[in-house]
Amino acid sequence: MFAWWGPRVVRWRWWVLAAGLALLAAGATWGAGMFGNLSGGGFEDPASESFRAQERIEAEFGAATATHLLVLYSSPDTTVDAPGFAGPVTATLDRLREQPEVVAVTSWYDTHDPSLVSTDRHATYAAVRLAGEDEDALLESYRRVDPMLAAPGLSTEVGGLLAFLDQANAQTEQDVVRAELLSFPVLLVL
Repeated sequence: MFAWWGPRVVRWRWWVLAAGLALLAAGATWGAGMFGNLSGGGFEDPASESFRAQERIEAEFGAATATHLLVLYSSPDTTVDAPGFAGPVTATLDRLREQPEVVAVTSWYDTHDPSLVSTDRHATYAAVRLAGEDEDALLESYRRVDPMLAAPGLSTEVGGLLAFLDQANAQTEQDVVRAELLSFPVLLVL
């Protein structure tokens, strides 16, 4: 087969090269548009026991029990009772509650639950539940409210599954782009 194919490729080399470049351009054009169509997730297996158990828990107790974000506000100098701590946190949480992406916010300032305050009283958590039917919608809600989570004058750290997924997706995308940039010249030579 190669004995037949080789002479024809050599004879029509400029046409083969042009066709290869045209195919490369078409693939690059089509492939670049795919980044916007890809979505995260797909980690759940509907046939698994854990997936069925999660569905049953949500059916029995409701899906509203999920906490999507935990926001830690802390200060080395001020306690949660002080106006310099309480004022910025409550203002931030009140502004957050007004956002359509936020379903509920629970904090020590609402409940006075001691489990939401550190033992030295220099830090407190706020539990945030976001609107969204699936992982992509929840991530979009998180990205919209993320800039609003910081309380002025305090250290703010955000945790939870959505914050992790957002960072993991960003890191994965950077790694894939880097790998493709490194491997593309090698494949081009080959």
